[in-house]
Amino acid sequence: MQPHPATRIACVLFASSHGSTDFLEKFAEACLRFSPALALGQRCVFIEIGKSQSLYTEAGFKLRMRALLLRLHVPEEHVSLAIAQDAATA
Repeated sequence: MQPHPATRIACVLFASSHGSTDFLEKFAEACLRFSPALALGQRCVFIEIGKSQSLYTEAGFKLRMRALLLRLHVPEEHVSLAIAQDAATA
């Protein structure tokens, strides 16, 4: 039996210009490729990535997220990405 993976939450926080509800919903839908466990904030999306550690590393997740943001035409300076043990810390 494998040990339970540690909880790791990624938070993608957008500047106010990209934080519209429609954009966040579309972005969250695109993030389902990373995990089915998502939560929407006012200007952010939380993604539970701890259970996906067998699929990709945190560094790999960051690279994939940057690629997704580029496809959605979101400038890097308009988004902040953090990964932590829980949503409040991220």
